[in-house]
This record gives sequence, C-alpha cells and structure tokens, in this order.
Amino acid sequence: MRKNTRREMLHTTAVAGSAAIVSWLGSRAALAEADSLAPGPAASRTYAYFTAPEVVFIDAAVSRLVPADELGPGAKEAGVTFFIDQQIAGSFGRAETWYMQGR
Repeated sequence: MRKNTRREMLHTTAVAGSAAIVSWLGSRAALAEADSLAPGPAASRTYAYFTAPEVVFIDAAVSRLVPADELGPGAKEAGVTFFIDQQIAGSFGRAETWYMQGR
C-alpha cells in the first residue's frame, strides 16, 4: 500500500478547489435564471398548520436567523416559513416514518 505524500495531497486539494470555483462561476448564470423561478410572496400562500400569529412569529424568527443581504434573499423571502409549515403538516410532522415498535 502506497502512502500519499504531502505534495500529492496539496495537488489534489488544489485541483478539487479549482474545479469547485469553476463550477461556481458557471452556476452564477444558472442562479440568475433561477431568480425568475423564485417563490411568490408568502402572503399569497395557504398555510396548513400555522395560524396567522404563528406565521408572523416564525417569519420574524427566520428573518433574524438568516437575514437578506446583498448576496441574496433571506429566509423569509425564500419561503422558509411556508416550507416549515408544509413539513409539519405533512408526513414528517405526523412522524409517519418513525419506528415505534419495541424490540
């Protein structure tokens, strides 16, 4: 079994990092196109689990955790509150995939 040298490890890391940068630069055009596919405003959505006061609270909480900045939308603008609502109202929230049998 052959050991990798420090030089080979640095070379591999540099190649992988370069590939990631090239991929990221290529994806910037895709991100610009994806902006047109962004979800609509949260007010137009029908919430299945949260009440109106809960939506306001969750929006405030997620906006505090992930605020919007010059690099992109924050959690509120990305529809995180609606996503959480749909997850809780669905099979995940009902714990349908949990193993609840003893043994």
